[in-house]
Amino acid sequence: MSSLQQLFTTQFDANTVKQVKLMDGKALLYKRPQSVQWQVRFKLANNKWHSTTTNTTDIEQAKINAIAIIETVKIKTDAGLAITTRTFKQIALDEIANMSRALDNNIGRRCYRDYIFAINKYLIPFFGAYEVENITTEMLTDFDAWRITEMNKVPMASTKRNHASAYIRVVNLARERGYVAHNRAVPMLDSKGKRSQPRPAFSKEEIIELISYTETWVKSSYTERTRLMRTLCVAYIEFLVNTGVRHGTEALRLRWKHLQWHWIGNKKYLRVWVSGKTGPRYLIAKHEVIRVFERLMRWHKLDYTNLNGLIEAKLLLN
Repeated sequence: MSSLQQLFTTQFDANTVKQVKLMDGKALLYKRPQSVQWQVRFKLANNKWHSTTTNTTDIEQAKINAIAIIETVKIKTDAGLAITTRTFKQIALDEIANMSRALDNNIGRRCYRDYIFAINKYLIPFFGAYEVENITTEMLTDFDAWRITEMNKVPMASTKRNHASAYIRVVNLARERGYVAHNRAVPMLDSKGKRSQPRPAFSKEEIIELISYTETWVKSSYTERTRLMRTLCVAYIEFLVNTGVRHGTEALRLRWKHLQWHWIGNKKYLRVWVSGKTGPRYLIAKHEVIRVFERLMRWHKLDYTNLNGLIEAKLLLN
């Protein structure tokens, strides 16, 4: 201990000095605001800074502890071990927070919601208590079997890809924060599986039966709010049936300004401009959809007698 103390010859008042350099400036002792214990900060082999407490308020003891901490970190790094550890759940919750912030700021991808669901529903319940670098291929095999039990079916390829992508995000965050050694391999989830089959289209008879029931469905509403929601839902169903617009992104972006007349010779057709995952395109709607739009116009009390008047006026509503 005396030999270590000889490394530090500078005399000062520990109550006034807030920073002390060690090892020719390679490490720094400092105090955080509202903290009485000394912290040590130094660079790792990957050139990232690492900070931790020395667990003492005495400057001389802090110097000794700091040297011991640095040597311990070096030994762990050389052995391929993580310097600090966190459970899968702790890291996963941080990654969920990152994706949630991105979504709130409108810079997140739509798949983030799927990732958040997968992490909460499947990854945390199974891997939550383990450290990321301790996950093995055997655990992944057990996870596959457990997931089938939870889902009551074998997941399709798209589901497995979502789960694997969410898992990779957690592992990458753990690696970025130094919870997994840079030379430590973490096994990945299998993303291969059976391709999902598209659902069969409604038959003409099924569509007729569905639409014929909607009037009864709306009348059976138990609150005014329910009646309004069902009224809108009926219009939405009829719109999709008569245009071929994809539900979701394509439909949500539609405005009155996206409706146009399209002439072929002397015949006039309603043209709808949409934009979704396949890019922007025009769709020719069936004539029946005009009745749906005019019903919506009356519902919203627009100052036009029919759809033609609205389109001709080139009304731009957001």
